[in-house]
Amino acid sequence: MPSAVEAEQSIYCDESGKQNQTDVILDANEDTSSSSAEDANEDEECNGESASGDDGSDIEDESASTASSSTSEEESVADFQADLPTPAVVPAASPATAAAFFIDFGDDQDAKSTSTTAGSRSSALQKSFQTYLRRKKKDLKRERKLAKKLQLTRLRDPDRMWSLRMKFLDRCRHYFGVPYKRKYWTESDPEYNSPLFLDCCGLVRRVMYDLRKEFGFRIGPWNQAYMFDTLPIRLTEETMQPGDLVFIEAVYYSETAKKQKHNMVHVEVWLGDGPKTIGARWQKGKVQVFDSYKFVSTSYHSQVHHFCSIDTWLQGICRSFCSEHPWKRPSSNPASRSNKYSIFTADKSQQQQQNQQQNPAKKNRRKKKKKKKKHAEQALESMADGAAAEDSAATGKRKCKNCRKKRQSEI
Repeated sequence: MPSAVEAEQSIYCDESGKQNQTDVILDANEDTSSSSAEDANEDEECNGESASGDDGSDIEDESASTASSSTSEEESVADFQADLPTPAVVPAASPATAAAFFIDFGDDQDAKSTSTTAGSRSSALQKSFQTYLRRKKKDLKRERKLAKKLQLTRLRDPDRMWSLRMKFLDRCRHYFGVPYKRKYWTESDPEYNSPLFLDCCGLVRRVMYDLRKEFGFRIGPWNQAYMFDTLPIRLTEETMQPGDLVFIEAVYYSETAKKQKHNMVHVEVWLGDGPKTIGARWQKGKVQVFDSYKFVSTSYHSQVHHFCSIDTWLQGICRSFCSEHPWKRPSSNPASRSNKYSIFTADKSQQQQQNQQQNPAKKNRRKKKKKKKKHAEQALESMADGAAAEDSAATGKRKCKNCRKKRQSEI
């Protein structure tokens, strides 16, 4: 007969409703039930040996023993369970409190106040950012001014200015022997095929172009009148230094000659050895040293000499100081507006020759394109002839007359 202790189990339910049985209680119950069954068998054997009455008395004694055994079993189980620790029972969560957290969005007034606060914060950020930009601009402007002052201080160094003067003068000597202009030479003259031609202002412009990094600027593409306006420091013959410029103001004899601004017709470089100068003076002349800046010209008269210092250029400043002539540069690249007489023309032609030598494939492609274009034009002309139309319909290709004649001659 199974005992009530064997059926008793401790069941605990968690939030999800799953059942978990404790193995400790089941083992204890099994030990108790086995001990109680052995005690019951021993009592029955004792009762059977002592029984001597009728059947009714035997039944009563058996029921009494069974009742007493069951009572003792219940007491022992109760004592064992009392000794066990009481497990904590977790109550099942209700649907209302099942969520771990919740978000309270508040009412409309709270939302309005929150949006107002966010708007004020964004406006404050914008104001602070604008303030930062203004401060940054002021700092950058201040830094530029300081850098400019430092640069001017460095450029105004007397030793640097003197060494740059000497470089300018040495570069002028580098062009000794360059002819004046090609149009004054014949094809039989060796000077006609010269790669470079320099007139009076062309010599100064070429030297300044060569030393553009040392001077810190690129001189404009204009003539001696422009140079005169960019050099505001006037000197006398006694205060001239090597590298300074001598300008000649005069009037052309020919009425058809182009009138120059300020009537500036000529410029030369002061050599520093008495009245000697370096320049290109005559039509069939070359760049050379002249014993004096004074000479008689057959093209103009009423000469007035202006002695100008190049200290402004040595300090890295090249702009027009004349209110009548601003001399605005048409393009940042002087070679883009150069003519055949410009000093940049030689550089441009040399660059084109180098490109052709370096890229022979481009030259071949150009020839092929020209040839195809010529064939196409001839093919269009041949379309007017009936024979050409039949030939194109038969072969599916348009051929020019020359190609067709060549094919017939080969056949």
